[in-house]
Amino acid sequence: MGSLEELPTINNQMLTQVVQKMLKDESANVTDWKTSELQGGTLGKVYALSGTYSLNRIASNTESASVYNEHTTHSTTHKGSKLEKAGWSTILKIQKAYERFGDPDSWRREMLLYQSDLYYQLPKTLKAPVCYNMEDKQQGEIWLWLEHISGHHGIHLSGDHYALISRHLAHFQGTYLTGKPLPSYPWLSTQYWLVQTMSQWGTRAIPWIQTNKETGLSMEVVEGVQQLWAERDQLLDVFYSLPRTFCHRDFSAGNVFLTQDATGMDQTVVIDWDCAGIGIAGEDIADLVGEALIFYKFDPAKAVELQEKIVSHYILGLQEAGWNGDEKLIRLGYLISLTLHWCFRIICRAQKKDNPEINRYASVLSFIVHQAAEARKIISTLPMK
Repeated sequence: MGSLEELPTINNQMLTQVVQKMLKDESANVTDWKTSELQGGTLGKVYALSGTYSLNRIASNTESASVYNEHTTHSTTHKGSKLEKAGWSTILKIQKAYERFGDPDSWRREMLLYQSDLYYQLPKTLKAPVCYNMEDKQQGEIWLWLEHISGHHGIHLSGDHYALISRHLAHFQGTYLTGKPLPSYPWLSTQYWLVQTMSQWGTRAIPWIQTNKETGLSMEVVEGVQQLWAERDQLLDVFYSLPRTFCHRDFSAGNVFLTQDATGMDQTVVIDWDCAGIGIAGEDIADLVGEALIFYKFDPAKAVELQEKIVSHYILGLQEAGWNGDEKLIRLGYLISLTLHWCFRIICRAQKKDNPEINRYASVLSFIVHQAAEARKIISTLPMK
């Protein structure tokens, strides 16, 4: 029933295979389905598919029957067999060939992650969606059939939600800080991710700052941005001496769902791992803060409070994972990543004439410039090499 024009090849047989893997039951049969397009990303399109399936069961002498989920709609018995009907849903993510700046293999990375053992190493508090099926179309497309996740997400996350998500992330990343070997797959994103993103945004931001007298930004911010650019090499040298871990690199409110597992335990589900690679501890939570303030409507007036919740709970999560290192190194990784990535990126967004978000950008940039000062203070306390 009813596929979109973009998905002409989907049929009941294909969906039945997905639902059978979802339920781990080969007797499942899809009876009807519908499709809707969700907001896609740079690398392709995302669709939600849902419908009903039926199961043929041998009827017992009792009235009890297996219920697979809360959407069970009908159950009838016919001469020793029981027909059960229930709802199902899945996400189809179609990755299309795309050469992201400095990262041409990103469009294939999620499939490669599912083919590796990395997701099996995630702690109970952090997981990726289950992949029911993957198809490499060999025509510049990869189809991933994924678990449909729901939970607290996007602009609906509170400060306490952000804190818990950071703690869950640290349960995973902390294992690499305590001696677990870092993955060495050649298809992971470069460890010099921050160099690339800073250069991408900075080479556009700085000329605009220097040649425009009416930027809508305070002199303090303008001077702070220019100082950051002048100090970028020294800051990067410090950054790449800090503890390394496995990073998501697109860790935002839009890519996390705070939910609960079957036992009622809080759990964070993380989607869109196509930027993942080896990075610096604190890098992902810098993105979490930056994205919240710029894209997810978190009040810039509460930026310091949000930052402290996220950073302190991230450090707590690292300690719960067995790490007992120097906290200021984690804070420094966060601060340098926040300032060098987000400062220049926001300047590029502020260049639009009559920008309705200019006041938000100005507030966040002021906050970031002050965090650069905090980074300098911590660096001044480090032992000289």
